[in-house]
Amino acid sequence: MNARTVGQTRGPLRGWSLRPPSRCSGDQPDGGFATIEFAIILGAIVLLTMAIFAVGRYGTATTSVDAAASAGARAASLARTADQARADATSVARATLTQTGIGCSPSVAIDVSGFAVPVGEPATVEVTVSCEVPLTEAAGSRTVTGHAISPLDTYRERGQP
Repeated sequence: MNARTVGQTRGPLRGWSLRPPSRCSGDQPDGGFATIEFAIILGAIVLLTMAIFAVGRYGTATTSVDAAASAGARAASLARTADQARADATSVARATLTQTGIGCSPSVAIDVSGFAVPVGEPATVEVTVSCEVPLTEAAGSRTVTGHAISPLDTYRERGQP
């Protein structure tokens, strides 16, 4: 079949068609275009899948680091002294990240200046957890930071920082 026989019309333009010849008609060989199209589409699908995994890993890491900061702040607020608060917050934050299995070694910063506030006045403890999380081999790694504040009991005796 060629362009003149496909869709013949009657009248003065008999034998001519406005449609281009079809590649599916069997007249023209494919020439390997299907293989190239498949390779391009497969590459795009692989990149999209890797991006989805990286975004999921980043979301999981953000949630885990925030949970570690909250748990560390809570543990620090229950301590009686500033030194005990530092130790408790660090150990609880590290344990929380270990349980989640995100595979990073966190740095834990603790502000225990609230222990210097006199009893009867509101005070807080702040914990910041930072962690460099590997996403995928192509995406590399990102630093994720979580921050939490927990109040100290206003009427409980506090040790000095």
